[in-house]
Amino acid sequence: MREDVKACVDARLNFFGTYMQVPPALAEEHSTFCQDTLTLAEASPDAGSFEQQFQNGDLSQRFNSLVSRCVPIAVAPTREQKQTSRQIAWETQKENLARNVAAEFVDDLMMKAESDAIAANRQRMIQQGTYDDYTRASNAVDHVQRVGGLFKRLFGKKDYHV
Repeated sequence: MREDVKACVDARLNFFGTYMQVPPALAEEHSTFCQDTLTLAEASPDAGSFEQQFQNGDLSQRFNSLVSRCVPIAVAPTREQKQTSRQIAWETQKENLARNVAAEFVDDLMMKAESDAIAANRQRMIQQGTYDDYTRASNAVDHVQRVGGLFKRLFGKKDYHV
């Protein structure tokens, strides 16, 4: 087997030992896949033809099928991976912070506008002399709702499921 073909084969076969753990139930299928890959490698004149035949044949599908059913091996992240992860997290935090600040600013503006509208309506009602009537009616509605809730709690249907 040529060195360039051997490098391609080793990359595929060592992938299982380095990154994936083959469950015992798949051991026979993994062994067959390895033998078929080695057979193809022996018959290939160079790495390009090996890769082309690997992709065009069923070996590529079998490889992907095996990988999807194997268990990933936990590997500690490298210093570069940790740095990249920190950078991504920092960028995400900045985006979220900006989005939250903007949303809170809009909420504050909406609350201020609502509060101003309520105050203006209250002033208008006081000037028109209808504020006392409105307050009495509003208090009466609140009172009826509280009494209705009390009766509902006292006399409402109760579920006694055990």
